[in-house]
Amino acid sequence: MIGKKDRLLLKERIVSDIEVLKKRIVETAGFSDPVAPDNAIGRISRMDAINNKSIYDASLRNSRQQ
Repeated sequence: MIGKKDRLLLKERIVSDIEVLKKRIVETAGFSDPVAPDNAIGRISRMDAINNKSIYDASLRNSRQQ
């Protein structure tokens, strides 16, 4: 059986994890904006930006799911 002290520790841990995830979601959301075509960057750079966007999107989905 879980004691009162253990429940409080677990609650503190969960609340702390939620706060960390909220911050991560806010930070990651800015990086997952669509990549606009731009003449200033080359094809390879744009493809790299699109690849990075998909990584940030996956990270954002995982954070929200947690």
